[in-house]
Amino acid sequence: MTTEMPVFDENDFDQFISEVDLTPLEEHMARVAARDAYRSQNVVKPKGERLVGIFDDSTDIFDRFRVEIKFTGKLMPGLPMRADTMEAFIRAKTGLTKGDAEVQAMAIAALERLGMEIKPGTPWEDIVEMSKRVAGDNMVNGFMRGPEGVYAETRCIKAMLKEVANILFPKEKWGPTGKGPRNAVAEWVFPVDDELLIRRANADGEYVPVVEPDAKHLFIGHVSGATGRRSTLTYYEFVEDAYLVFDLLVLKDRIKRDQWQKMFRFAQENGFGSLRSQGFGRCKVLSFEAVK
Repeated sequence: MTTEMPVFDENDFDQFISEVDLTPLEEHMARVAARDAYRSQNVVKPKGERLVGIFDDSTDIFDRFRVEIKFTGKLMPGLPMRADTMEAFIRAKTGLTKGDAEVQAMAIAALERLGMEIKPGTPWEDIVEMSKRVAGDNMVNGFMRGPEGVYAETRCIKAMLKEVANILFPKEKWGPTGKGPRNAVAEWVFPVDDELLIRRANADGEYVPVVEPDAKHLFIGHVSGATGRRSTLTYYEFVEDAYLVFDLLVLKDRIKRDQWQKMFRFAQENGFGSLRSQGFGRCKVLSFEAVK
């Protein structure tokens, strides 16, 4: 079954927005929200959309655990919202020094997940200027945006678990092949979903998606370079009292219960997200239960 994606009427929106006094950033976010709302109301999804592999239920090689985490303060993301900064970020993380088109394509994809609308064929220079208007002149690190609200990628959960395993068990060898804990977690642990929707309790105690971050936190850093020591200003979007729930598939009988306890106990203090060295992203694990 195929369904055409409905077209969002930009002319109607422009006429509406001309009657409202909004800043460029507010207008941009309103346009993104309106488009997502339009699509969610009009797209007909086929039944049984969840993809199931033919071997999913025929083998018993994984344990599945559901984890609930409640943050005790501010949760902050780590993706820059300016195109030129995103390009430098990707180069630093991937080690790519050539292939501008490839790196810029990766940057555009990341900026779109951050909620920025980029039309196909837009020159890179225009994208850089547009991102500066959205983010402002200062460095801004933002959350990814989806139809339901802001989210993090579940790869961040795997990165957190690899880090704490490496810190807690640096000289141990795990499993029948004697792997180091960091590599063991990389090969044995798999978050089930790609997107980690950020939620928060409402007045009725129900955990509902967070549509937009609460505000921006100003962080003043210090770096040293050829011109000497200087200060940097970076703004981080944040959500307070955030709640996450996610499932992990774990290769059966490879990681013991006491090892999970130590890893998550340490993760509570080590934190999740950006600015962990400043005490942000600390949390409490509310539950860690086996599920089928």
